[in-house]
Amino acid sequence: MGSLVSFLFKITIVVKVRFGEISSELQDRVNKVTDFPLLEEILKLAVTSNSLEEFQQYLEQVSQAFSE
Repeated sequence: MGSLVSFLFKITIVVKVRFGEISSELQDRVNKVTDFPLLEEILKLAVTSNSLEEFQQYLEQVSQAFSE
């Protein structure tokens, strides 16, 4: 469980540093993810997205792809 919390913390920190405060809705969305490969993709998106809006769009696409 510690690794999951660590991953979620890293994603939150990257989003906050790059784009400012993270909304509670977005935070809740990220916190619901428990799949490590998906968390890895989300972390990559947080690092490479050009804007918060782009991150949110990619997050939705990636989440849908992993749920299929």
